Amino acid sequence: MTQSMLTRGFIVEAGERRYALTASGRAWLQQLGIDIGDLPVGQTEQARQCLDWTERQFHVAGPLGARLMDAFLAWGWVRKSSTTRSVAVTALGWDGLRTHFAIVRETYEPH
Repeated sequence: MTQSMLTRGFIVEAGERRYALTASGRAWLQQLGIDIGDLPVGQTEQARQCLDWTERQFHVAGPLGARLMDAFLAWGWVRKSSTTRSVAVTALGWDGLRTHFAIVRETYEPH
């Protein structure tokens, strides 16, 4: 999701380990129905870069990451595990990720 948002110009790198939401990013999130009304306007308070240990890439953390997660849970795109910190993407979530983030589910085929 982070790469998609960067590529589409919805977020930009804003200093060391930070992302900032662009005007087009704000409009896009509002169009999706994500409440960003009280999201900090200053670039350093909106989103942090957090290293995903499995992907070895940064993902969006901080207030913006929390807003995205809240929306994805509310929409039924992801489910939290009851025993770990992991989440599972639902079929509805894969549809949403494809439609709104241009992310296509990769299937694992054991050899």
